[in-house]
Amino acid sequence: MLWVMLGGNSFSGTLPGKLGSSLSRIEISDNKFSGPISAGMSSWVTLVVFSASNNRLSSPIPNGMSSLVNLIVLDVSKNRLSGLMPIEISSLVNLVVLDVSNNRLSGPIPAGISSLNS
Repeated sequence: MLWVMLGGNSFSGTLPGKLGSSLSRIEISDNKFSGPISAGMSSWVTLVVFSASNNRLSSPIPNGMSSLVNLIVLDVSKNRLSGLMPIEISSLVNLVVLDVSNNRLSGPIPAGISSLNS
């Protein structure tokens, strides 16, 4: 297991599309990262925590998240994310924390959200 904890700095640029296959925790909150969350995120199958709040991330939340079966925390609050919330989020059965607040998301909330971790 590998943790990447870079929060509370002034890092900038885009997030890499490919990261190590053994990452379990990515905490990059309170920086200046911008651009999309990579569609390559679906290959981060060992990920347990993804915390990227208070950055400048934009674009929709990527589809294909159903492969993140170990994910417990998904915090992408306080960014510039837009579009629909992917229905795949409903299949993350281990998800305990989902924070997408303070973004530009629109449309319906996926119906399965209410049955997560029940």
